[in-house]
Amino acid sequence: MKTKQFAFLESNTTGSGHVFIKKALELGFEVLFLTQNPDRYPFLKKLDINIIVADTLDQNLLISKLKSYDQLAGLMSTSEYYIEMAAMVAIALGLPGNNVNAIKSCRNKHVFYRKLENSRFNIPLTWFFGQLDSIFTHKNQFIYPVIVKPILGTGSIGVKKCNNLAELLDHAAQLFNETQNERGQQTEKGILIQNFIVGREFSAELLINHDKFFPLGITAKHTTNNNYFIETGHDFPAVLDIKMTKKIWDTLKNLLSFLGYTFGPVHIEFKIQNNEVILIEVNPRLAGGMIPELICRACEIDLYTIIILLYSNQEVNFTELSYNGASIRFFVPKQSGLIVQLSNLGKIKELPNIIAVHLTKNVGDRITIHHDYRDRIGYLISSGQNSVLSGKIADEAFQQFSVEIACDQKGRLSEKPNPTIMRILQKTPNDEKTRKELLLISEIDLAHLLMLYKENILPLEKTSQIIREIYFLRENLEKCLPTLDFSRGNYYAYENYLTQKLGIEISGNNHIARSRNDINATLFYLTSRALFIKIYKKIVSLCRLLIEKAILSTHVPLPVYSQHQPATPGNYSFYLLAVHHPVLRILEDLQHISRHMNQSPLGCGTGSGTEIPINALYVAQLLGFESTYSNALDAIANRDFALRYKSILANLSVIISRIAQDYQLWTTVEFDFFELPDSICGSSSMMPQKKNPYILEIIKSKTMDLIAHLFGTFGKMHKVPIGNSIEVTSAAYDNIETISNESLDILDLLILVIGHAKPKAENMIVSHQKGITYATHIANQIMKNEGCSFREAHLKVGNIIKMVKENQTDPFESFLKYLDPTYTLSKDMLIYDIIDQLKFGSGPASSCISDQIKQANNHLNTMSDWLTDKENTWNKAKIRLFETSNTLLKSAVTKYCITEKHAVIDDVVTTQ
Repeated sequence: MKTKQFAFLESNTTGSGHVFIKKALELGFEVLFLTQNPDRYPFLKKLDINIIVADTLDQNLLISKLKSYDQLAGLMSTSEYYIEMAAMVAIALGLPGNNVNAIKSCRNKHVFYRKLENSRFNIPLTWFFGQLDSIFTHKNQFIYPVIVKPILGTGSIGVKKCNNLAELLDHAAQLFNETQNERGQQTEKGILIQNFIVGREFSAELLINHDKFFPLGITAKHTTNNNYFIETGHDFPAVLDIKMTKKIWDTLKNLLSFLGYTFGPVHIEFKIQNNEVILIEVNPRLAGGMIPELICRACEIDLYTIIILLYSNQEVNFTELSYNGASIRFFVPKQSGLIVQLSNLGKIKELPNIIAVHLTKNVGDRITIHHDYRDRIGYLISSGQNSVLSGKIADEAFQQFSVEIACDQKGRLSEKPNPTIMRILQKTPNDEKTRKELLLISEIDLAHLLMLYKENILPLEKTSQIIREIYFLRENLEKCLPTLDFSRGNYYAYENYLTQKLGIEISGNNHIARSRNDINATLFYLTSRALFIKIYKKIVSLCRLLIEKAILSTHVPLPVYSQHQPATPGNYSFYLLAVHHPVLRILEDLQHISRHMNQSPLGCGTGSGTEIPINALYVAQLLGFESTYSNALDAIANRDFALRYKSILANLSVIISRIAQDYQLWTTVEFDFFELPDSICGSSSMMPQKKNPYILEIIKSKTMDLIAHLFGTFGKMHKVPIGNSIEVTSAAYDNIETISNESLDILDLLILVIGHAKPKAENMIVSHQKGITYATHIANQIMKNEGCSFREAHLKVGNIIKMVKENQTDPFESFLKYLDPTYTLSKDMLIYDIIDQLKFGSGPASSCISDQIKQANNHLNTMSDWLTDKENTWNKAKIRLFETSNTLLKSAVTKYCITEKHAVIDDVVTTQ
């Protein structure tokens, strides 16, 4: 008789997933394990199973692979993220499986609450929001505290209790910013906001086989006593009176029938408030948090085997359970850092009725606080005659455990420095510069040689000989570099190499109608082109980030400043868009000077052209230039492109320095508007309390360097006669790569700051109140209501402020009578309301912000598309250059019977 197979689709990474596989093996099954990444599961290495690597999100592929196993008895998943897929595949293969629609209704919390909102079941008042802006329009409907959570997920990931609007909007923005879950899968857009239910929290575990319900028991849950909901322990079974127990089971059975839940385990979370069952979540799977282990211990059953028998369509006896008590307590550190000591583990293991102690982290391991199940580093399990006793035993044992955390020997900081900062600060000399320059010189030569042949100035045989040697040098550049003589610069090293290989009678033709002046000028533009692309793209990235952050920040009430004082109501979106515009104008400036960069100087010689009948436009086109210079002296003598390019980067540096200055002020203790992560901050060598956002000082320092480089170029080119001059050419070349790379560095650093800066809306509100930023609004109200001039209203408000300052009273109370009589909101909310009224003159109102974001996006897309077109043109030119060279060499092979080993290979273009 053939061995039957049982398949698992992915798994949770610890606990029950491993246990299920071992149980299936004990039952005599050949186990199939389908996964996209076996390395995710360390326990697989210890098991004798058949691992099938496949795209586990491709239903048709999974069905196809499993169809080849003719003895397949069952398929299941222990991972939250693959339960739905497992059910779809199982049903398609005729195997036991749950109702897929029921699974979807449970997993997607938005669908779940929408399905139940008009039913007889009790649920928290719930709102769904698909975008951040829409939350703000409903801000007056919430009664705090509220729960903010993603619509999909497990283990309390992303779930937070928010106590005011600022916290709500801040956490909502973070959730909207998350595009992938911890498995790297794309997340569905949307969040839920719910009324917070005060009451004891429980979960119920059931097994279902169509019309048969098998209640396993109810678990009492312990969670952290803060704004997050990490489960710190469970007691099974929960102590409840008979009447409430019956009410719970009746409610849950009716609920599952209502949802169409027909098969398998189910884990239902609920609270009891005023003797009512308030449903929180239904999870279409076995419980996590080691609850199955508690059930097995307390009921003396093998729950894992029962479930495998259920999924393999075997008979399962639903017998009446008897209960002892079992409890679990999780070890949850309170801070990030390195574990330096774990105390009393041995002692705890020896205590009576402690039946398991397990750690997932050890001394030397790093802890990162996520505020969800991932914070747990281990657990202990106790047993007793009932759950009250087992809970007491667990608590007493837990009190003896301690974990000592050190913050990676960094004192104030708990994160390693960001890799981008390390790259910039620990930069090594760029050894690639010479190699890149020689490759560009070779491309200039190829274009020139192809033109000489095309214009019948140089015969095919000599042209092909030089081109073949150029190709050889490109292919073997690393080997050739040590042999080159760079005493007179890169170009002479390159030219001498060709002369040594071919003799001056052949290689000397390469210099027909050319000078080092027009070669160097062309090389300068080609080098600048590569730098230009990098700078342009990085600025586009910054602009894109500014827009993305603006979309998420309309709720962040950042004041608008005047003379360093909070002046008027505003928001963070308004600020980000305000700095986006000048940065975008830098792109416009770069586009403008690109016309200069797209003129080829090759053929202008020393500044007076040549008498040889060359085709300069053909060379220009092969190198990706749009045109040639109309005046040879201009091409050689005037390197003003360098001045304009450096001026643009200096202008950019001024903008960035101002932004950095803002964030440096806003991250001080006095402002405390933004929090930066430890990874982009430093600490003090002497003052242990300090956390220094030194990255902002680096930005400001580097921006000054760019300005200094510009003025250095001005000084070198000043009063130099119009003609070929080393003073001018060296000034143009001087530091062009350095300042470009410096600009890329400061852009990278600024992107880090803006990307990681976490706003603190509540502190911004305080600044609004201290700065009385609503004063202009009050003056406008007085002007409207009393029919006076604005200046009269302005003076009246000023006098009131002077009076309240002298009396040290709250100005808000003095201004209440001037507000709309129907106004009932707090002074915190007044700021938000005023912001939304600033819709004229391109202010920060949400309607204006939406328009500004749309315009900014459209403009940026146009700017980005422009560079894409340019890059395509330049890339096509390079491909044409090498294709034309290859064609010429193949012609030479045919005409002169050159041996094949000397001919160019077809894919030589890959060496560009």
